[in-house]
Amino acid sequence: MRRNTVLDTLRRAGFDLTIKAKRAALSDEQKTEARRLFASGTTRRELMELYGVSESSIKRILRTHAP
Repeated sequence: MRRNTVLDTLRRAGFDLTIKAKRAALSDEQKTEARRLFASGTTRRELMELYGVSESSIKRILRTHAP
């Protein structure tokens, strides 16, 4: 089945396909805590599981400094 056919079917069924799901961002406090945990030996994978975010999000948090 072609992708357009599925999209067209969903649109006709009333689904709004313009709204994209957005993951909840970590608060500044959570980012600070994640940096502290990482500095004390917590792995990136453990942080990913703890906060429910992707590896790229954890990497970005760890390389940016607190505001």
